[in-house]
Amino acid sequence: MQRKLLSSLLVCAALILASAGCKRRGEHTVHQHRIDDAQRMVLGPGPKLPQMRVVPSVGTCAPKADNLVTFGSCCNASACTGQCVQTEQGTVACACYEVKGGCPAGLVCSKIRRGCVKPIDAQLP
Repeated sequence: MQRKLLSSLLVCAALILASAGCKRRGEHTVHQHRIDDAQRMVLGPGPKLPQMRVVPSVGTCAPKADNLVTFGSCCNASACTGQCVQTEQGTVACACYEVKGGCPAGLVCSKIRRGCVKPIDAQLP
């Protein structure tokens, strides 16, 4: 019984001594570098992104799309594999995110991928 107690005390003492060499809580292990304000590079404003305002589809010429994960609309009385957007000039045009004119044949405009993809790639997982 005494032998077990003694071995338990030795193990506890060894653990306490081992943890004493560890870093204290909250102490950082990564070196932090301070850069003077004079050395910092100042960046100007980024490029102006084109603003596209989505307008409602009008008519029944829209290609088959579920509008849950893919877009299909009818812009200017023609089918659009994408959305109807108002251009900077004020006219309505077809676009699938950055693809002007919508997606080419065989591709769909995916909300998830934010562009033109094959129909199988536009499905939900």
